[in-house]
Amino acid sequence: MDLSTKLKMSEDKNLRKAGLKVTLPRVRILEIFEQSNERHLSAEDVYNKIRDSGDEVGLATVYRVLTPVSYTHLRAHEAVL
Repeated sequence: MDLSTKLKMSEDKNLRKAGLKVTLPRVRILEIFEQSNERHLSAEDVYNKIRDSGDEVGLATVYRVLTPVSYTHLRAHEAVL
């Protein structure tokens, strides 16, 4: 099993553990953050990267996905601290 498959499985598990459904937009948005060299991305940045890759996701969907995913990641970082 390669590293990207392991990371995807870990993402799926973490989303489920946080009580979130594993959906294509959620997975794509997490992939964009993982692949980005930029420290901060706005919702519009994420939206443009998704569109540039050929996927079709609306800006409203990006905002809806970022809210619970951001909260989940903040909670995970708090647990580590």
